[in-house]
Amino acid sequence: TDSSTPVLVSTLSNIEAIAAEESLGVALDASGRVWTWGQNEYGQLGDGTTTDSSVPLMVPSLATIEAVSAGRAHVAVLQSDGTVWSWGLNGSGQLGNGTSVDSSAPVEALGLSGVVAIATGDDWTMALDEDGVVWTWGYNGFGHLGDGTTIARNYPDVVAGLPSASQIVGGYGFGMVIDSHGSVWTWGSNQYGQLGVGSTTSSFSPVEVAGW
Repeated sequence: TDSSTPVLVSTLSNIEAIAAEESLGVALDASGRVWTWGQNEYGQLGDGTTTDSSVPLMVPSLATIEAVSAGRAHVAVLQSDGTVWSWGLNGSGQLGNGTSVDSSAPVEALGLSGVVAIATGDDWTMALDEDGVVWTWGYNGFGHLGDGTTIARNYPDVVAGLPSASQIVGGYGFGMVIDSHGSVWTWGSNQYGQLGVGSTTSSFSPVEVAGW
């Protein structure tokens, strides 16, 4: 039943982080456990099924998790050992495990270590490692993987042309980072000027936002 006022998710406690996208809710508790609820058509609840749930379910088979992020129908999490795991829709390779097969259980993104932050867009995923390197994978129709192409990729690869980064954000068809000097870089779709570069021309590789 829809609600026009806030309702308490009474089965959760000691929550430290949350994420949501479309018809999916995600929560991370103080023990590093991940809870999901909502639509599960593509296995985005991570419980090994494709059955929707109106109450939070704990995602099994995960060690201590430090961060969560939700895409349109996939979830990415950062494990305490610096690896990235994800589940759900994978038609564009947004799970980063080298396939385009959906997964209702967590799978590890290939080739990543020392990751300190994650972000998701609609059908794509980003990671930032301890060396300030940004990695992207998944759908790329707007050039938002930042690799100079519009070709989807089912494994993580480095975004070239960026200085050392300190923060990442994934939007709908575009990416943003803050570098170690406090400058902002963007790439991808620019129909509405969302890259902040004084034009509406899209860019398939990072461009610096002037004036910062």
